[in-house]
Amino acid sequence: MAKISTDTVDISKEVPFIEGHKDLKKYLDNIYVISDYMTNYDVYEIFKEKIYNLVRGSISIKNCREYPVKFKFYREDKRSMKMELRHFLINLMLWYPFVDLADVQVLNKDLILDCYNGIPDINDFLNEKILHTLKKYHLKSTKINYNMSHVLNDLRRISGDFSIIMGLNISAPMFIDVYNKNETIRKLMDITYPVDAQPYEIERMLNESEREIVDAFTSMKDNNLGIILRAKTGVKHKQLREFTVAVGLKPTIEGDTIPITINNSLLINGVKTPAEKYIDGLGARKSLVMNLRAMGKAGHFGKIVTLLVRGVSISKTIADCDTKHLVRYDIINKKILKKLNGKYYKLHKDDDLRLLDSTKDKNLVGKTILVRSAATCACGDKVCSRCVGHSIIVNSDIMDGYAAYESEEITKVVNQSILSSKHLLSTISEVIEVNPEFDKFFKIVAGEITANVNNNEFISNIDDYAIYIDPNTLSKVEEMDEYSLYNTIIVGGRFYVRNIADKSAPDIEISIVDEKKENKDIFVSEEIIYLMEKNKGLVYFRDLNDELKLFEVQIANNELTKPLYDIMHLINKNAKDKVNETIDTICNKFLQLLVDAGIDASVVAAELIINRLIRSVENIYERPDFTKEELEPYEIFTVRKSLEKNASPLIGISFENIKRQILADEFYDKRHGASYIDPLYRKSLSTKNLLRYAELAENDYEGK
Repeated sequence: MAKISTDTVDISKEVPFIEGHKDLKKYLDNIYVISDYMTNYDVYEIFKEKIYNLVRGSISIKNCREYPVKFKFYREDKRSMKMELRHFLINLMLWYPFVDLADVQVLNKDLILDCYNGIPDINDFLNEKILHTLKKYHLKSTKINYNMSHVLNDLRRISGDFSIIMGLNISAPMFIDVYNKNETIRKLMDITYPVDAQPYEIERMLNESEREIVDAFTSMKDNNLGIILRAKTGVKHKQLREFTVAVGLKPTIEGDTIPITINNSLLINGVKTPAEKYIDGLGARKSLVMNLRAMGKAGHFGKIVTLLVRGVSISKTIADCDTKHLVRYDIINKKILKKLNGKYYKLHKDDDLRLLDSTKDKNLVGKTILVRSAATCACGDKVCSRCVGHSIIVNSDIMDGYAAYESEEITKVVNQSILSSKHLLSTISEVIEVNPEFDKFFKIVAGEITANVNNNEFISNIDDYAIYIDPNTLSKVEEMDEYSLYNTIIVGGRFYVRNIADKSAPDIEISIVDEKKENKDIFVSEEIIYLMEKNKGLVYFRDLNDELKLFEVQIANNELTKPLYDIMHLINKNAKDKVNETIDTICNKFLQLLVDAGIDASVVAAELIINRLIRSVENIYERPDFTKEELEPYEIFTVRKSLEKNASPLIGISFENIKRQILADEFYDKRHGASYIDPLYRKSLSTKNLLRYAELAENDYEGK
């Protein structure tokens, strides 16, 4: 590239030619005063573009891109600060929205992003620092949203403009090189897992190996994969584990774990045996089947929840409803605390309300607090700003559609994640526990139970014992045909070892339970059935050997989709399952499920959905009166029932069971509520014609 004269280059429009410090210094001021460039957005944009082009021209020269730039926020500041040129650019992008606050000295050290450590958590920085500060000064939400989108667009430009220059790529030679040079990575790539370990133990070892190999690559300063991993984006840790350490365990379509570990990684040896290919192939099959089977269910859930919350909007006239009933939230960890950020709360009933700041109120972890909640707002079919919390400031422009917007923050994640291969193909296997007597007579490997016959160190004469199964606990599995190898189960997971040499000795109970201490059903092998029939119900140990499979236990997989399905179940479960459910319990359960499912939505989204489910026992079309000290009896409906028994006829007939609704008397004399979608037709829907029709029909009936 030919050198361009610095006298002719406008660095707000062109990238200068830079060979070293001397070239760079010609373009840099001795010190930058940020407030001088915040007179308007055009001036700030030109300033930012100048720094951007300087970074583009310097990016390939280490001591230039890391050149220390001196700056102050305001001229009155006594001390100046230093920052690398490249980091200075990123912070200039982040400070863009503060041009609107040029008359207020709002910029300070708290608004400086530490680019060495803070980039992976930049979303939190944007939300907790930038947005939080902008909200304090009550800027119009439309202006905030526009400026924040500008910030995000600038940050995305970095990847497009600099990724090719940085030359980050991952190749097989790179892995070969680290395998030969790094002992930790070599051990992890060569690791094998014990065949006699339970799946949950294998998963624990795999997770530890995953953590170690990620840490090993991350610690390599100049390794391309390490650079990407430090940014916490671009590489899925589980995929890296499967590629470099071991493929591990796979789930079945039915939701169990296949208890056979694929010890090879995709990089070394790969999936090569027929059994491994079959197990790995089930993953692809599971994704296809679940996409077909779950697509409709998940999509329907999102549709009916959005339809449900259209009946509630944010009040434009009532700032504080003065509800007497706050929700008791248990702050069991920092994640729960973060979900409640921006909510109004009190520790005791007679305390004044405070605004919860999750970055400062960490002392609340481990406590139960009383929170103003959209679920118990006293505005009827509206919710006041105080019950929503501080987030309403940013979204004040969508008061009518706010509930629909928030609910979609939950439902869209549920829909996408239920159909995600990452969630479908992960295993979180249940723990199988056996009683102490089990180990004296049996072994369990990969869910298969064999007898401990040869060289039994616990029992001196194993031939004196036999297995006894109560015939009343045996049951056929209907789904399997009568010739299936495992067609019979022991319901309740109990059988016995009997001393046939000493008939006075009591039977020894053998039991197998899951992590909830509930008995597991046990599949009985064909050999056991044959020996039981041959020996009148007994199976003698002398007829067994260490290799013969006697029983099998299915190991359930607590898939990552479980919290997502639990959310669907929580707000759609039948009344018989809600005997002890209260507003407090359902709010806490919903909040915990948001955390478990990794959904970014705040607790307000859950509260707005729950708001629509709470109905007065005296009038099921209305909510209880939360302004009364003693709350009247209430019922928590399912989403389906809430839609059918909705005060808005338009919402009701937009759902299901239209015929039953229209033929019901209350459709004409009780249902008169409006909804968010009513304004698409009329602000309020008159029911005079419907009432007239009912009157005529009644007269005709009496005339007959």
